[in-house]
Amino acid sequence: MTTPEIAASASRQHQDLIAAREWLGQPVFEDKRKGYGIAERLVSSTISVCLKDRRSAQWNVRNVLEDCRMNRSLITAASIASKSCLGMLEDMRRGLLLELTGGKKENRAIAIAALDVVKGSQIVLGAVELMYGSGHTLLANGDPKGFTFVKKQAEFWSSPLRMTDGSIKPYEVPELIGEGAKLGAKTYRRMHRIAEEVLRIPTRIPTPGVC
Repeated sequence: MTTPEIAASASRQHQDLIAAREWLGQPVFEDKRKGYGIAERLVSSTISVCLKDRRSAQWNVRNVLEDCRMNRSLITAASIASKSCLGMLEDMRRGLLLELTGGKKENRAIAIAALDVVKGSQIVLGAVELMYGSGHTLLANGDPKGFTFVKKQAEFWSSPLRMTDGSIKPYEVPELIGEGAKLGAKTYRRMHRIAEEVLRIPTRIPTPGVC
């Protein structure tokens, strides 16, 4: 049972980890290109592992679908795909934050860089959830799946225009956030296909090992 005291303690720990991330600043590598590439591949490969197991991915999406039904939220492939992606990315972010304090020191720069990649993906998926989870008029304007929308979001966040946005902090690397945005768009398209499958399946999917 999660008591208020346990919840408060977990919240304080989470805030401490975020403060540690800010204090550590931008990741420092002897070979920046190589370091950035490792971080990008780490996030990309983790996502691929989660989505490769079709049954596990469908089960996770179905959980999101059931939450939407309970909360009487809008249910479309776009809305549940974006929520499913965001849940997966948040789990990844928490693990990377823990790596900053509990992992090996030599892996710290990779974890920091990977956090920026994850954030780029979260920005794009958050925009999709905001638009398509609320029944925005885009649904009636020829882009019901949101593929054009995520493409434009990825293009923006991987362009110099991203530098004008205050959501990128001084301790974060815009280039990594831009790469994360492109990865987020790709992930969304893959998750959308899984969401469409789930919406077509009337029977309960057997519970697999959770990714």
